Amino acid sequence: MNVSKYNQQINALTNQYNFLITDFIKYFVFFNKNPSVDEYRNLYNNNKSQIQSVFEKLVSLKSNIEKEVIQMNSKVQLITTEINNNAQIYNNLFTLNAQSSNTHNGSISLIDETKEIYNAQYYLNVEIFVGIFALIFMFIKNFI
Repeated sequence: MNVSKYNQQINALTNQYNFLITDFIKYFVFFNKNPSVDEYRNLYNNNKSQIQSVFEKLVSLKSNIEKEVIQMNSKVQLITTEINNNAQIYNNLFTLNAQSSNTHNGSISLIDETKEIYNAQYYLNVEIFVGIFALIFMFIKNFI
């Protein structure tokens, strides 16, 4: 929508109307004072038709503006729908990200717990190995 174009057209029609209305008033008075003079009648009718032409152009301009406003409204509605859809997608992704972060935090705690269990089992295995080695050593020392 080209607002400046419409403003220029409206200003041109306004200027034309202001010029025509002054002549129209003058010839209206002349025509009503002297209805028998054909020149006044012709000038009056000419100005009247020119003013009607200006009004027709204004009506046409108004119609064009309304059409463009309707088109702009439909485009805005499409954009609004797209924004709402994207907002829904964003909310879904945000929720998924929050769940993923929670899963990440949970996996970190599971890894830490697994390391603790591994270390405990490792120390238990070392103790058993040392115990078995000590038993074998005692067994050999006592019986040999």
